[in-house]
Amino acid sequence: MKDDDRPLPDAPEADDVAWPEQAGLHLFLELTGDLICVLDRQGCFVRVNPAFTRILGYDPDELLGRSAVEFVHPDDWVLTRRTISENQAAQVPTFEFENRFLHKNGPHRWMHWRCAPVGSAGMLFAHGIDISERHIKEQVFPGRRSLLEQTQRLARMGGWELDLSTNRPIWTSEIYRMHEVDPDYIPTLQEAINFYEPESRVILGDAVERATRTGEGWDLELRFRTAKGNLLWVRTVGEVSFDATGKPTRLTGTFEDITRRKQAQWDREELDRRIQHAQKHESLALLAGGVAHDFNNLLLGIIGNADLALLDAGDDRTLRTRMEAILQTAGQAGELCKQIQAYAGRGAIALRAVNLTTLVEEMSRLLEVGLQRNTSLRFRFALDTLPVEADPAQIRQVILNLMANAVEAMIGAGGVVTITTGMLKLDDSDAERLHGASPLRPGPFAFVEVADTGVGMDAPMIARIFDPFFTTKTNGHGLGLAAAQGIVHRHGGAIRVESRLGGGTSVRVYFPAIAVTDEDGADVGDASGEQRGFRDLGTVLVVDDEPAIVQTAGETLRRAGYRVLTAPDGREAIRLVAREQGGIDLVLLDVTMPVLDGRQTLRHIGEIAPDLPVILSSGHARHDVLRDFDGLTVGGFLQKPYRATDLIGSVHKALEQSRFRRQSPSGAGMQ
Repeated sequence: MKDDDRPLPDAPEADDVAWPEQAGLHLFLELTGDLICVLDRQGCFVRVNPAFTRILGYDPDELLGRSAVEFVHPDDWVLTRRTISENQAAQVPTFEFENRFLHKNGPHRWMHWRCAPVGSAGMLFAHGIDISERHIKEQVFPGRRSLLEQTQRLARMGGWELDLSTNRPIWTSEIYRMHEVDPDYIPTLQEAINFYEPESRVILGDAVERATRTGEGWDLELRFRTAKGNLLWVRTVGEVSFDATGKPTRLTGTFEDITRRKQAQWDREELDRRIQHAQKHESLALLAGGVAHDFNNLLLGIIGNADLALLDAGDDRTLRTRMEAILQTAGQAGELCKQIQAYAGRGAIALRAVNLTTLVEEMSRLLEVGLQRNTSLRFRFALDTLPVEADPAQIRQVILNLMANAVEAMIGAGGVVTITTGMLKLDDSDAERLHGASPLRPGPFAFVEVADTGVGMDAPMIARIFDPFFTTKTNGHGLGLAAAQGIVHRHGGAIRVESRLGGGTSVRVYFPAIAVTDEDGADVGDASGEQRGFRDLGTVLVVDDEPAIVQTAGETLRRAGYRVLTAPDGREAIRLVAREQGGIDLVLLDVTMPVLDGRQTLRHIGEIAPDLPVILSSGHARHDVLRDFDGLTVGGFLQKPYRATDLIGSVHKALEQSRFRRQSPSGAGMQ
């Protein structure tokens, strides 16, 4: 008889234990894939089925009569013994536990045991299932699941599935997080769609309908609002599955939060726009500056010859009237040229401490003059504004330009213009809503605001109002706001524009505030405009590459009693200074010339005749020109286009200063 066929020991009483001897039970023990065994009171095997060999590698002879605990993993001995003894003592009908059972030829196996005590002899019937694979999955899958969830969270992407037979979406945990709903939330299909913004629902619905009809998937970027009201941009990708008959059965896809990516894209586009705008402004500024320079030279020829003709007119009233008209028109052209230079950032500028409130108060009567009959002007002044470092004349120009636009916006309908001054702090974050504020120096800013109740503007118009030559006026030249922006930017300031159609417009201009005021210094080169009686007239060398300027300036000075020498460029000027050996009393020197420019020419003249006074002449601003001449002695500055009286006054002033320096060795020239 084989060991696994030996009969069970006789039971003490027939009714305590009854082992069926039917052939069916024997066949079951032979064929079942699970472990079946019987243990005696001492926990030793008294019967095992063939599955022990298949699953654990042991022949029945290796197990029978031996304690089952010998084959249990040592770490599980205590738990196994305690579980069996406690349940037998409690006389429970069945109990279950898990442990690791040693394999004969390999690693241990995880087993799930279901046990039943048999009769009063203390025997134990046990049924074992190999759960090793399940146990491995339970250990590995949570780690993988955790890794997958962490990856989805970092990528801000989740997965979803929709069974078309139930119309119930299934979401991964990351999608719940992005929707900002509880994990136990079970959405319907319509509820899931309603998270999208209305226009996005239409796009998504069309894509799903097309997918179920044609099998074409979708990849869309849509606007989406969470359960808590937060607006997101999401990328949803989906595809459809069909059964054997071609019927769509399932939609599957991904859901990704791309809000940060979208914001970065918008930031890049905004930066590109600002760079392009700055490049456009720089290109136009260079062009405008060049045009203004050449235009100034032409105007100087016109004004100079008109001045000379006016001197020759004598008592001829008709000729004098026409010459004065020419001079008036040329003066208006000069003002237009100054606006072009202001846009280009090259207008004349003389910085000093300016209180904007005081400045506007002083302008109040002038501002009221430009009002229409059905408009009124109100002021709202802050009393504690800090001063700004600015050119008062240019700030007045900005305010007048804004005032003119405000009045123009209310023609016919009437309304109110309100001018406000105040203080606030700005930083780099404010640059996004300001014009001409990059880079913006953080700190306190004083502002003046001009607001009207006129027709207002839409966004496309606001985007263009600072473009040169853009205007909505029938008789405007489109340089007012462009010039204002150039002036403000040059002062380190910024402009904020707020407007809506039918709701009026407010333009606020910011200037960096300063803690202390500066004393107002004298501007060398300013002339009284009145021709004085001259003494000790001398020789003036006029250096300019424009023949018309040389001719008119020379003629003007000759009529004033000066001897005049002329030179078309710097090289000829240097030759004449060296030749005359002190015979030249003053040089009128153009800054921009071919061959040698003004700086190079002045440096060479200084080496030959260190005490020779030189007046610089340019269409550019005084402080811009003198910045390039740092370290060189300059006797004065004359900005083109100038009148004859300005020229004569500047020459006289420079000569008198030169005589004073010669008489007083400690005197210093203008740097």
